Amino acid sequence: MKLWANLIAVACLLALACIATGQAPKPQRRDTAALRSRFEAAFGKDFDLVKDELKTRAVARGGGTYWLAFVNPKRTGYFYLQYRYHERFPVYSREHEIGLSVGPQGCRRGPPYAEVFSRFCLGDTVILPVLINDYTEFEFKLAKAEYTDPASPTFDQQYSDLQGPSLDQTEIPNPAAETLRYIGRSSYKAPHRSPGYTLNLGAVFEAVKPGRLNLQVSSSPNAKLETGSSSVHIIVLARDTPVTLLAGREEVSGFEAGNRARVVSTTSNNFITSVIILQPGDRISVNYFTVVRSGDFEGGYKLPDPSENLKPLITMLPFAVGSTYDFTEWMMEYLPK
Repeated sequence: MKLWANLIAVACLLALACIATGQAPKPQRRDTAALRSRFEAAFGKDFDLVKDELKTRAVARGGGTYWLAFVNPKRTGYFYLQYRYHERFPVYSREHEIGLSVGPQGCRRGPPYAEVFSRFCLGDTVILPVLINDYTEFEFKLAKAEYTDPASPTFDQQYSDLQGPSLDQTEIPNPAAETLRYIGRSSYKAPHRSPGYTLNLGAVFEAVKPGRLNLQVSSSPNAKLETGSSSVHIIVLARDTPVTLLAGREEVSGFEAGNRARVVSTTSNNFITSVIILQPGDRISVNYFTVVRSGDFEGGYKLPDPSENLKPLITMLPFAVGSTYDFTEWMMEYLPK
């Protein structure tokens, strides 16, 4: 008994050490053959499973062990992919649903929305993340598929360029002009419930030709008010270039023990990434100044804010992606060169 107590104590100390250092625990050896078989049985009509990987995220990054399924779509359409697993009492099971749309080869994906990808083209490789941890009884299901005609322009017609409010198109120096054309700057006041507002200034760019860069946009250096800056990782690709992207949005439902129909919890997960993949013609807005104003500032919401005249300062840096807390790490080795 004493030996077992000592072994348990050592295991607890090792687990605590991993948590304290933010290191990822070593993934358990797991046979993924059953996952592959069930996945292909459910989705094989519409997707080719070309490879799969196990990834365990560090505790500091949120933890969790994932099975990553790399798939090539076979047809165009709108797909809702589900997987379900047994968890533990009082929740009988959880169900994850990943929605994605697939257009014809060479389609317009558009920029990611809120740092997640959900639009893909034939020829692309899509990474589908499946949370496995120590769960059991996995089931896969194609919840819904709405097929579309590959020759139809519908998919591209539903893509909308960033127009936004009227832009101040005063010319400013733009060292990134060969890859990203500067369109203009926007100004938006978001009113608060209590008196006051938040002022946001954004610089709008349009992708021109293939290239890779880190774009840094800040307020003018002579500004004496509150300033901020944004740096984004951007890759511009030719329209027909295939890519490997992470399917970034899912809905999760929990079901009560003994009652697979009674939903007891719902949530949404976003697998955000810090790299923006664009095609010529795509537009993005980069925020470069934000300030919160109280209700007694300069006469209030309806009067002009002196910071609205701050112009963006654009800097082009060499392309590099550092260590972040998002899910870019799963795409790193597959990013276009």
